[in-house]
Order: sequence, then C-alpha cells, then structure tokens
Amino acid sequence: MEEKICKICDMLLTKDDEIGTNKDGSKNNDYCIHCYRGGKYLSDLPLLLEQSIAKSAKENTAEYISVIKQFVECWQAYPLNALQEIAGKYNVAFHNTDTKDILIKKLTDGMNAYCKNEVISAKK
Repeated sequence: MEEKICKICDMLLTKDDEIGTNKDGSKNNDYCIHCYRGGKYLSDLPLLLEQSIAKSAKENTAEYISVIKQFVECWQAYPLNALQEIAGKYNVAFHNTDTKDILIKKLTDGMNAYCKNEVISAKK
C-alpha cells in the first residue's frame, strides 16, 4: 500500500479517518482532516503552510516551489476579507480596492521575501 502524506502539514495518513474530505464527503488523499475538511481549507492552514514553506525553502528548491503552489491553491478558496487578514499578518501592503488575484500575487511575493529572510537567518 502506498504511503499517504498530507501535502500541507506532512502528517502521515495511516487511518481512513485521518484523510481529508471533499465537499461531497469523498476522501481527498492529498490532505489530512486537520488541513482540509468538507472541501474547505481550515483556518489554521496559513500557519501550517508557513511552517512548511520555511522548512522547504531551507531544504529543497523544487519542494519550495511546490509548497508555494499549495499556498496559491489554498488562497484561491479563501474569501477576500480572509486574504486581507493574512496580508496584515505578514505586513503585506495592499489596497482595499485590490482584486483577489492581485492580493494573492502580493501575498506570494511577500511569502517569498519572508522565506528568503528565513534562509539567510538560518545560514548565519
């Protein structure tokens, strides 16, 4: 049997009830139930992704790019006001007139800058 690992938090999925669920109730083998349930990413996802991005940025460029793509996928599912809250947390400048796509681009750029600082700090 193939080993299943959550693409967000790296949790090993050993039991059926640990696997995330889609909107229709079917299992989503890409995520654990703590990160993805009922077809929605859960509220603590930004923290989990932040940890995953910081780890992958230090270890592997290909994995880092994959995690950034997960951020973008996650943010597509968030309402605009939630994205604005995340932007505030990371001190990403935005305008109330920014569209969702513009805000996601700014968040992605902000996370890239955050991770570069983490990598530089880790090398010191």
